[in-house]
Amino acid sequence: MTACLIGLSAKADLSVQYAVNSDNTINSGFPAGNKPAGGASCSTWTCAQKGDATGEIDEGTPDTNLDFSASSSNTFNPEYAYQLCADSGDCQVEAQLPLLWTGHTENFTGFGVGISEGTADDDYFANCWWANTTPARFTRGTPASNTSEIGTSTPNLPEYVGIKYDQSETEISCWTSPDSSTWTQVGSTVTKTLSCTGGNCPTYVFGTSSDVAQTTFVSITDAVFTTTIDISGSPPPNPGPNALFTADAESGNFEAYHDVGTTGYSFGMMPGYGRPVCSTLPNPSSECLNEGNGDLADVVTTTACGAPRQGTYAYKLTVKNDENWSKPQDCDLQGTKCVRRRTELQMALKDVFPIDYPDAWPQRTERWIGMSMCLDTNMPTATGSAWGPLFFQSKPDATSGSVSPWLTIGITGSKVGGTETWRFDHRWGPESAAPAVKADIDGERAMFYDKTYPSSGNWPDGTAHFPNEAASKTAMSNTSRDVWHDFVVHMNGDPRTIAEGGAGFLEVFMRTGAGAWVQVLNITPGNITRQGVNFDHGISYNGTTQIGYLFQNGIYVSEARAEQGTGNWVIYLDNLIFADENCTAGACVTHDGSSVE
Repeated sequence: MTACLIGLSAKADLSVQYAVNSDNTINSGFPAGNKPAGGASCSTWTCAQKGDATGEIDEGTPDTNLDFSASSSNTFNPEYAYQLCADSGDCQVEAQLPLLWTGHTENFTGFGVGISEGTADDDYFANCWWANTTPARFTRGTPASNTSEIGTSTPNLPEYVGIKYDQSETEISCWTSPDSSTWTQVGSTVTKTLSCTGGNCPTYVFGTSSDVAQTTFVSITDAVFTTTIDISGSPPPNPGPNALFTADAESGNFEAYHDVGTTGYSFGMMPGYGRPVCSTLPNPSSECLNEGNGDLADVVTTTACGAPRQGTYAYKLTVKNDENWSKPQDCDLQGTKCVRRRTELQMALKDVFPIDYPDAWPQRTERWIGMSMCLDTNMPTATGSAWGPLFFQSKPDATSGSVSPWLTIGITGSKVGGTETWRFDHRWGPESAAPAVKADIDGERAMFYDKTYPSSGNWPDGTAHFPNEAASKTAMSNTSRDVWHDFVVHMNGDPRTIAEGGAGFLEVFMRTGAGAWVQVLNITPGNITRQGVNFDHGISYNGTTQIGYLFQNGIYVSEARAEQGTGNWVIYLDNLIFADENCTAGACVTHDGSSVE
């Protein structure tokens, strides 16, 4: 049967992002659109687009040349060209990543090849693609449910990328090569029988310009049709753990925390004057918004605990105490909420954006999260009933409404006695209410755990969430300054209840200094009674219309708490890592590779 083999010779830059439609919805397939504007002529290849892209694809002379032209706006919209291969035979598409692509670091910069069952929005697709200068990715599935695996090496341009469908083995795989001869597989081989529309599968090359000044940014040449699949090589070993997002400060700056969907840095979760100094960021003149003096957010080589937990650098974040603050500039939300203060870093790790981290933290998916915290020597003691500080919090990336975090880690005054303790919050919202808003989460469902709570005297059912109540409470009692505290969260955020088939879980492990790991929480769905109310709960807030989570780490504290003591609230953060289900016993997210189980 016919196979498709495409080579690529560069003319200028390339970039691509999963499609963003004109109504701002997202689709990770490439369904056919109208023929690109501008009088483009495509005869051998079929030219199409996604969303409201306004660029064009010209098929030149010979007919195997394809010039992708820049879009005059909406640079997130890919244009693509495809030919059809029979689903009863083998298909392959290969293209070269051009040398002139070097230097593009925008998060939407990328380029790829793919195969799909058709051009409808819900057809199965498999894409093999590069995103800026990070390793290649193998993304497959449908727009509503897809998975990505990330390779291990970055491109040394020029580089080739290819995808092949072996019909006899019903296998689809993604490959990269430095020379179109020696190939390395990306991710695993997927077993899939394609059922293509009309018996023909669109096999495509896609790209979109990141620079509207470019007229022509790539030319595909030398299309060759053959009856064999040429890509071959050694399959990769069994997939190991994927580090889906890392913020370990080893860049020496806050590069990991760029704005969602861009490479800019606005740092909206902290007072403007104290934001990082732009000169510490990549491309500061164009990408750093609202530069600060670094008083509240800095990258350091020495911490109150001595050296960083790993590597050379750690993040240092500060909220000023009442003795040192200035009202309203130190208030939350740029001086508008003086009942609280914060200096936090934030990223959204849902399943499509940002494209740097596809599939990093979608709902109903198993994940491992590791992080290390050092409390400054002069940090005040958190006692009494005021809330905070929180050092880590996560929310569903909601489309509307105001929600409190479903998961928090911080210190506070204990439920019983008001003395300082580590505290973990787990809030759950009914699956039937979507998207979640505060009104959905009543007090009974706002569950929390500290060194005194729950107990047999105040919430008997809740004690089942401690693997060993005495050990958990002892671990949560240690809030020592000047020593690193390590945390590992193992979770599946599935808000469905037992009755609804929920498969979620939440496990939390912690360690102080060089001590042993202690599992402090093990929460699974089920019926529970709290404050006189019985309910069947899942894990996290509902996810019916939400596709992933965002997180914030740093310091978030009430004004009443911030007024305590005499020192500033200062924390050092290091080794924040999100990893997939292949992380055995959490070893891939701990700073020293130790297992938590």
